[in-house]
Amino acid sequence: MSMARRSFTTDDIVRVLTMWHAGHSQSRIAVSLGMDRKTVRKYLAPAARAGMAPGGPPVSRERWAELAHQWFPALGDTRLRKPTWPVISPYREHIAEQLREGASMSVVHQRLCEDEGLTISLATFRRWCQANLNEPAGAPPLGQGHRG
Repeated sequence: MSMARRSFTTDDIVRVLTMWHAGHSQSRIAVSLGMDRKTVRKYLAPAARAGMAPGGPPVSRERWAELAHQWFPALGDTRLRKPTWPVISPYREHIAEQLREGASMSVVHQRLCEDEGLTISLATFRRWCQANLNEPAGAPPLGQGHRG
């Protein structure tokens, strides 16, 4: 059975490093996170080369994230790898306003496609919104307006 190739985020790598540092085996980490053992080994190698070991001095999630970015620069700004995102970005304020007013993401997406001629999928639009629009703490998710 062939596994599909997938991209890993900084959070994925931080989970690997955190579990390893807490003493979990590479096999257990792989099973727990749904990764191949070779992938887990790849992401742990720089930590071992740096002299880190399970059970060592505490390391914060923020520090693991910094180290992951140093060791794996491709984890940087994923927006650079998303060719359709720059097409959506000029409409950021317009999108945010419509979502704040209670329009659903699918309605905002449809309006952009019909009114502005954008040719982006709803899935891409949703990912862009989740990555680029900050939600106030305690507020309902953008695009999930009250259906009252």
